[in-house]
Amino acid sequence: MKDLMKKFSAAACGAVLASTFAITASATDYGQAGIEWMIRDFWWEHRNTIGSEALTEMEDDQVTCHMEDVNITGNGQYTVLLSGWAPYEEDWDAAKVGNLGAAINVDTEEYPDFKMTLDECTIDGVTYTFNSQPEFEECNGDEHIMKVKNPYGNYYADTTPEMTEYDVWHTTDPITITFTVEGLPEDKIEDNPDEIIPYDFVSTLPDPLAEDTGDEGEGEEEAADTEEGGDEESAAEETESSEAAKEETKSDSKADDSKEDEDEGMSTGLIVGIAAAAVAVIAVIAVVVFKKKR
Repeated sequence: MKDLMKKFSAAACGAVLASTFAITASATDYGQAGIEWMIRDFWWEHRNTIGSEALTEMEDDQVTCHMEDVNITGNGQYTVLLSGWAPYEEDWDAAKVGNLGAAINVDTEEYPDFKMTLDECTIDGVTYTFNSQPEFEECNGDEHIMKVKNPYGNYYADTTPEMTEYDVWHTTDPITITFTVEGLPEDKIEDNPDEIIPYDFVSTLPDPLAEDTGDEGEGEEEAADTEEGGDEESAAEETESSEAAKEETKSDSKADDSKEDEDEGMSTGLIVGIAAAAVAVIAVIAVVVFKKKR
């Protein structure tokens, strides 16, 4: 019985270990992928490596945009994304695409059968399919890139519709590149909540495609109205204060006049009273003198 229990325990442990190994293996990340891009307008806005920020030429400010890289968990199809940024409209004629492509950092030496194929690319709502595949180029150390276009390298992918030379994207709509990878030991994890790696970058510069809504003028007008209203209100308050002061002065004046009249009345009454008393005293004296004479 004890031997049977030991065998059962050993078998159970083996099953647990096998299950754990299977879960670990299925959760393997073979690398990451993302869009790399560069635009020349007044500056060289760019994002040159997977997982890095979208930056201005001097790399002292971010470029406002949203990007989505992906974790590569096996063979299958993936989509990487850039949205929320486009050059200023007035710069479209001067702006040039310096580079646009999908980069990946899977270790090709460890997985020599690895293969990446571009399926489609969407720019300004137009979907391009690839008639032939771009070169799988080495870049940035352990990264490889498949370029959609690089006019400065005199390269344009063979697509339908035809990929135009230097044209930049004119909207902040999502730019997507969809690709398929093969040659890894296993297939990708479907519906993997950790497949997408989102990035949100925020610039201190104004929104490139922000429309002039007149808010600024309205704000200034509102401020002017507020200031004017404030002046009128201040003037009204001053007038009201002045009128109140006048009324108070009149009231004080009336009070003073009333007091003076009251004081004057009291003084007059006092004088009359004293005079009457004096007359009475004189009359008494006169009577006494008259009696003595008799």
